[in-house]
Amino acid sequence: MTEYASEEWWAKYKKFAERSRKRHIRAFKMGVTQSPNKECRILDLGSGKAAIGYHVAKAIGGSKWQWTGIDTDPPEMQYVHPITVEGDYRDIDKMKLVASVLRAEIVTAWFSTEVTQSRKESEKLYAALFDVPSVHTVFVAGFYYQERMWDQIVKEGEVESFQVPRKLYESEEHEGLYEIRFEMRAPSEMFGPDVVECYSVFRHHIPWTIRSRG
Repeated sequence: MTEYASEEWWAKYKKFAERSRKRHIRAFKMGVTQSPNKECRILDLGSGKAAIGYHVAKAIGGSKWQWTGIDTDPPEMQYVHPITVEGDYRDIDKMKLVASVLRAEIVTAWFSTEVTQSRKESEKLYAALFDVPSVHTVFVAGFYYQERMWDQIVKEGEVESFQVPRKLYESEEHEGLYEIRFEMRAPSEMFGPDVVECYSVFRHHIPWTIRSRG
């Protein structure tokens, strides 16, 4: 998938993110039941120049929420948010290590993992993050175009992106991992009128063990 777009593309995307902020804040509040008055540590995968995750976290949790972003952009790139480290956010072992060191409780990925690799690859990452004891929620955002919903990959001007598959997560490979998904229509000047944003909340459930008294 496209790793780097032009500065002109990013300038447009930043405007799109700013105009979408209320929707993104609403989506996070719907998906994650985290008190804004309670301290929380968030790791944001693919935090990006638009800093969607940072602005959402600060709008809801303010100074009580400790946010750290990680992205593949080179260090000379300027970010609007203060705490961002360079790294491949799709590297499973590295992300487990970073989440462990930070003692992250919530891991977010706003239009990053879902658009730069297949859902199958992303699921491996989401499942692995629950190996970190502190992580209790993985919240990710992706999208699809209504008129092209069955295409795995779509071209959006300068970039190519994966779309969220229409089928909910179903796999016996990662026992206990489950997905809750909801959607919001997101028409925009940049991406067109038929875009639907998909928000998925992954949690890990350990089934009850029923034992006989006999």
